[in-house]
Amino acid sequence: MSQKDLKIKIGVSILLVLLLFFSVFVIVAARSNLWEKWLAKEESIQSSELITENSSWKYMDTGQEPGVGNVWTTIKYDADAWEEKQGIYKKDLTGDDLSSTAFFRYEFNVENLNNFQYMECNIRYADAVIVYLNGSIVYTGNVPSGGYLSNQDMGASNTVNTIEEATFYITDMSDLKKGLNVLAIELHRKDVDSTKLYFHLPYLRIFETKKEESVPDTKGMMLLIGDKGDELGVNWMTDSDRPYKIEYMEGTKEEVDESTFSTYSKTVIMGSKKTKYDGMFINTATLTRLKPGTDYVYRAVQIGGKEGSEIYEFHTAEKQETIFAFPGIVQFSQLTGQSSMKLWQETLQKGIDLCGETDFLVIGKDNNLQEDTLIKNRVVGREMGFRSALESKEIPTIVACYGQSHEAKEDEQAKNHYWTYADMIFISLDVINNDYKLNRDFMEQLIKERNRKWIIVMMNTSTFQENEEMRREYGEMFQELDVDVILSGGRAYSRYYVGKEGVETEGIIKKAKGETVYITAGLFLGNMKRDAVTLNREYSKFYEEKPCIIKIKSTRFDITIETYRIEDGQKIDFCRLVKNDK
Repeated sequence: MSQKDLKIKIGVSILLVLLLFFSVFVIVAARSNLWEKWLAKEESIQSSELITENSSWKYMDTGQEPGVGNVWTTIKYDADAWEEKQGIYKKDLTGDDLSSTAFFRYEFNVENLNNFQYMECNIRYADAVIVYLNGSIVYTGNVPSGGYLSNQDMGASNTVNTIEEATFYITDMSDLKKGLNVLAIELHRKDVDSTKLYFHLPYLRIFETKKEESVPDTKGMMLLIGDKGDELGVNWMTDSDRPYKIEYMEGTKEEVDESTFSTYSKTVIMGSKKTKYDGMFINTATLTRLKPGTDYVYRAVQIGGKEGSEIYEFHTAEKQETIFAFPGIVQFSQLTGQSSMKLWQETLQKGIDLCGETDFLVIGKDNNLQEDTLIKNRVVGREMGFRSALESKEIPTIVACYGQSHEAKEDEQAKNHYWTYADMIFISLDVINNDYKLNRDFMEQLIKERNRKWIIVMMNTSTFQENEEMRREYGEMFQELDVDVILSGGRAYSRYYVGKEGVETEGIIKKAKGETVYITAGLFLGNMKRDAVTLNREYSKFYEEKPCIIKIKSTRFDITIETYRIEDGQKIDFCRLVKNDK
């Protein structure tokens, strides 16, 4: 045997002996549970349990305020006079019970901040809860939009039929301090019919390993006209059950430093409602005290997290005049597939470009979901497609829904709605219900209470598309209530003027009391019957079958209507409505 072969033989023998020793070691370690012990030791190095299921909490549930504002959530607060309870807290309530809120505090020490990356917490509660870390909100559960004006307020986003449970993560560790910290809990009752308050926090753990945090997907987000002139709403459809907040401040995207966004912005908690589709939620928030004629930016951030969504910007309207665009009624059943959604986005963008500066959008949406209410993916996909356009996130929008709503039960039809903006009141009528008295009473009361100069009614179908009875009933109704403009949907654009004394001269209409301008408009997603198109043509002062967008400017004295054909960008119609009787 050569010396080389001998070395190979010795090497193989040594390797076999090592493998034998390793196999014996693995068997012994498995039988002695050494793997579990070593893994537990490694985990103990990487994480630490700060609160356990049997921890003792300081609490107060007497119906009294714990102090001014939220000082009670900070480490400076003295809670020595509070009661103390270990583990689960439960309190049965009656309608006369003064205790609408319960407050809890737990203090803990953290010696070394540098090593810890995130916290994990499990919580069970009824009805709604806010969790604070050293005075900052790190979690909300079932809290209504905007939170609570006072510590003793009742309220919850969803009806609570059982105890809610959630596991959440805190990746924004900026509020954690070296030494003594406090986790504070604010537990709210939904209303006087709620029968209990419940709270249990089985664990709070802190980890050295890094926790990946996803960027919020805001495809389903829209910016909506608010209830007041200095307010706007954010409405976000999402499959995330995490709690979110909206951060907003003055400025443009070019001016904003994303790294300091949270430092200088205002913050509002989003309320989250469960939809009838499992796993889908509608989050809402109201942006308040907005200045007229001002640029703003906003984004969504997970409460307790660091990652913000894409930043969006919008511009608030001037008080002297208002410009809005009306692209018509979107036939919801046509929003199928990526190609139609892309076409919707491109068409809306082109229409807005033609209108130029636009303060807000007015869009009708004919859901028509009766056949699809049980097909979640199809319905949710269409809703997401409708919301996906960038313009709907950066231009405040009025969305008039006809047919069934994604938030309603299967057998519940959309109701009449209204919005006020500057000198205008927008009234959305569900004319398919054929309840003329209901619709008349609704409009008459609103017009009397709101007292706006311009009355604009939105309908999901033109009165000239339907039968003679509808044309007669609504024609008389609009005349008696002195409605100024009717905006309705369809596949073709048409404009006609109904009045006794009004005369249109070179595009100027001097409106007399009881006279109305009817406008029908539709994008590529319209679905008008052919005989209805013929009727519209018969009654119209102006008619165009190709998709159009209408730009409407309102002042104290007049309404100017300009219509653009989207295909070639041509302005195809113009009229100015003037009245001096209000």
